[in-house]
Amino acid sequence: MPKIFLSYRREDTAGYAGRIAERLGQVFGKENIFQDLEDIHPGENYVKKIHRSIASCDALIALIGPRWISAVDSSGKRRLEDAGDLVRIEVASAIDKGVQVIPVLVQGAKAPRAGELPDVLKPLAERQVLELSDTRWDYDFGQLLAVLRGNAQSSSSVATGRWLIPVVLAMVATGLGWLNFQTTPLGTLNNKVTSADVRVEKGPIDVSGRWLGEWTEPQGKVIRLHFNFEARGHILMGSVSYPTGEGGIHDGKISGDQLSFITRHTPQFEDRDVSISFLGTLRGEEIEFIMQLPAGVKRFYAKRTSEPDGKR
Repeated sequence: MPKIFLSYRREDTAGYAGRIAERLGQVFGKENIFQDLEDIHPGENYVKKIHRSIASCDALIALIGPRWISAVDSSGKRRLEDAGDLVRIEVASAIDKGVQVIPVLVQGAKAPRAGELPDVLKPLAERQVLELSDTRWDYDFGQLLAVLRGNAQSSSSVATGRWLIPVVLAMVATGLGWLNFQTTPLGTLNNKVTSADVRVEKGPIDVSGRWLGEWTEPQGKVIRLHFNFEARGHILMGSVSYPTGEGGIHDGKISGDQLSFITRHTPQFEDRDVSISFLGTLRGEEIEFIMQLPAGVKRFYAKRTSEPDGKR
């Protein structure tokens, strides 16, 4: 199994990173996916840990969102220009060590150009990018899996595959079976797209209404979050009420039985916003959430409720 390092900016693509890491873990095993928040423990030298982890990896996914290039620090300096920027360290380390670097674009982000990058990252502009689109997530993710498995398709094969996919889906939907087609890879092995790789995209779920999520901390304290969702097709709007305040939903998306969004709010007694990312999967009558906080990841379930926010 390949070992994969996932590099991303929290404020840019944290929600997508959680979603991708979970799915890669299902395919390759969670122990083979390195994601900083879960794998760097308190007290560790994170720079040394990053270098060691990248050196042992077969591939690094550089997850690039709309703010990956333009993100600035508190002084207004572009973060990529800072030699201590973790994203810069991660990608530069992979390039230096000869680890396969795969730029993955989300949320309509554009591929970085050499002139936009510091010298140590300029080779990134020479890498073929892969886009994960919300409208064809399963197909695009299948292409990423093919690359990670070492059987990357040529550009002509990818173009052919994209117009064949609707035909495949139509045949599956009408009970005519499935189509296995063979493509020309970049290497010497052939890659087949089978019925297991082709999933019929589900319509967006309707999660409109109030939901209550909760979990119990080790010391026994019960934490409750109140979700107020309004779904419009593939768009998710609303708010989340935390014990420390309320945050509006940003970049809310629904794809099949999954939803993802980010909230920003200023907790009580603090003077700056906190961004929290969510990835949810509808499982029966509950939503299984992965919540990515600045300090780590929390998993919990939410159920529908008729009670107003802040009450049970």
